[in-house]
Amino acid sequence: MPNVFGHAYPIVIDIESDDLSAKHDTKTRVYLVGCYDLVKNEKHVFTNLADAVSYINDNVDATWVVHNASFDIPALRLRGAKITHNYFCTMVASHTWSPKSTDENSLDNLTGMKVDLRQELERLIPDELKGKPKGYEYRTYGLSSAVDAVFRRYLIGDLEACGSLYRQLEANFSTDERALRCLLNVNMPYTELIIELEQGTWVDTDRIDEVELRLTSLKDEAWQELTTYVRHNPMAVKAYKNGYKKRHGVTTYDHCPLEDFNPASGDQVAKILIDKYGWEPTKLSDKTGKPCVSSEVLEELNYPLVSALLKYQKANKLLQFIPQVRDNLDGNILRPSYNQNATRTTRLSSSSPNIQQIPSRDENGKELRSLFSAPDGWSLVVGDQSGFQLRIAAWYMQYYYGEPRLADVFVKGEDVHQFFADIYGCPRKIAKNVTFGYMFGAGATKMAATASRGGNVVPVKVIQDALSSLQDRLPALPNLKDFVVEHARENGGVIHDWLGQRYVIPELFSKDKGERAAGERKCFNYIVQGFEATAFRYLQLKAVPAVRKYGAKLVLAVHDEVGYICKDEHAHDLAHELTNLYTTRELYPTDDTTEMYLDCEFNVGKTWLESK
Repeated sequence: MPNVFGHAYPIVIDIESDDLSAKHDTKTRVYLVGCYDLVKNEKHVFTNLADAVSYINDNVDATWVVHNASFDIPALRLRGAKITHNYFCTMVASHTWSPKSTDENSLDNLTGMKVDLRQELERLIPDELKGKPKGYEYRTYGLSSAVDAVFRRYLIGDLEACGSLYRQLEANFSTDERALRCLLNVNMPYTELIIELEQGTWVDTDRIDEVELRLTSLKDEAWQELTTYVRHNPMAVKAYKNGYKKRHGVTTYDHCPLEDFNPASGDQVAKILIDKYGWEPTKLSDKTGKPCVSSEVLEELNYPLVSALLKYQKANKLLQFIPQVRDNLDGNILRPSYNQNATRTTRLSSSSPNIQQIPSRDENGKELRSLFSAPDGWSLVVGDQSGFQLRIAAWYMQYYYGEPRLADVFVKGEDVHQFFADIYGCPRKIAKNVTFGYMFGAGATKMAATASRGGNVVPVKVIQDALSSLQDRLPALPNLKDFVVEHARENGGVIHDWLGQRYVIPELFSKDKGERAAGERKCFNYIVQGFEATAFRYLQLKAVPAVRKYGAKLVLAVHDEVGYICKDEHAHDLAHELTNLYTTRELYPTDDTTEMYLDCEFNVGKTWLESK
């Protein structure tokens, strides 16, 4: 009889390979395949890949249970295994049940059952692994029979841990129909689109040097601005009366070498802020106890030096993307690793390189977007969901409180930020900062600092007055925030978004006031940003038939943007169909979402920048 997932014959499967390139490169060794028949309670370890493929293809009724499907499944398909959609990823299921960070979703963290491969091998071959990076140990299979025995134990440990986790997930999802629906209809099918995304996107390699030069120039300009406020390391310079000296060709300050200010040094940033402005740190690092100078903290400060510092850090961060592109190119193809199981909001993350870090509207980010292109005869078709988060909030307010005004703004195509400006009684630019700041838990001080950038100083009192007006003129929004928190508390710290994705907020029950406040902010964040992520995955799945009809392929998914590559002759037709599919009032057929007005226009271009 099928279980809660609809599986009658689950078999756990896992592979061991030299590295992650096995999912797209047949030259990469796949040296072990393990299978654990949960019905017959039988384990098989294959050292011959052809035998493993035969076993897989003979078990046509099986559902293949794997912990990292976006790696194992394409690697096995590439080597002849006929696994179509008959697989189940325990990592995806675990993340649907309780979204966590990447490390927390590993088998050992979820089950505590895994063998530590690196630790075991270091006892056998310490010289071979000394100084080698994490992951190198997977290339040591075959060095000796003793080493190979460790790999077999490791593989069997993985199979048993995955099997145990699968049984636990069966029990969990049998108690939550909404989460089960989201898993089977959205998150599990989306794994196929992750596999498609990881086939890679085309990069204009001829322009990499040019873009790097431009970004370097932007960084240099930011450094010049920064050095008008601070030039040297404030930790090393001391105020001695003797002043500057030159000794052995080195300029010193009372015989102490003058070091350049390091914008990446938290100690130096904190020191200069304290010395120059009398800054009083508001947050200390949990690890070091030193003043925290993260971008989140700095954005609350309205000092000229901080504005220049943030500009420099942003330029430097963009520039660091270039070597990541170079290091991961395969000809003109760049294959970022995408992960739908790495964030508590369930938004996609990526690495090698992390293209999620490319700003969506930043002028400097456009330089990087211009690198992503299409080969001759092909075009990029790119869409960006408009005002996704505010549209979700509008629908929630209308559904729960009968408040239609914000939804009507989107229906009529009016200016949403002017709508809020009229609510707050303040200029449009300030209103935009207040709206997003309020929705996601920023304080009045931070909102004022953000609104003050690049213009006149906005007093905190202006922000406070705007928030007071919000309570009076649009009470549905603050009421919605309170309702979500109360609902989560009543439900043991668990809430669902409208498509059933489950979120767990243990911070709500912390004894620490700060942690409880953070938990309250997360509640609203999850039902808006989390729902946005779930809905965006579903819309991409909904578009699959149209994409296949035109022979197109998904190549980009960043924030609220999605990009496809398509033959030139079909690109505009695909753009038209995708615009209709993503611009919808009915997000999900079985839900009451017919009044959620989503809007996404797709454009055609040769590069990501042109298609924006």
